[in-house]
Amino acid sequence: MNSQGEYVGKLIAALGHPEPGTRVHAAWVLGELGARVAVDSLLKVVETCRDDPELLAVAVESLGKIGSDAAIHPLMRLSERSLLKARLAAVHVLGQWVDRQEVRDALGRALNDTSALVRAAAAEALAPWQQAAQ
Repeated sequence: MNSQGEYVGKLIAALGHPEPGTRVHAAWVLGELGARVAVDSLLKVVETCRDDPELLAVAVESLGKIGSDAAIHPLMRLSERSLLKARLAAVHVLGQWVDRQEVRDALGRALNDTSALVRAAAAEALAPWQQAAQ
């Protein structure tokens, strides 16, 4: 394994670190690196983390930076059931897949979210598609 691969491996391992700040930083760096090998580990964070909105939001943002289609369904679920910061991040990131009907449907449901921030983010994410459809 080369030094970049070793570094990414250590960052992936750090997603399970007991210190919350370390987990958040690792998730952020993985996104900045565009580390496709980290997608499964970041998805695991998204699917299992329930009590750390910062980690959830950063993992979502990193998945968006990496751009893996494997993130679509987990992010759609997260956009409907999670802490506000994570829902907001999920809606923002889902906007990059607005050309997919299932994503537009999820963003449409987000237009009814209890948070005005999420509703506004969903409207913003849908705007390019609505303009193109006119």
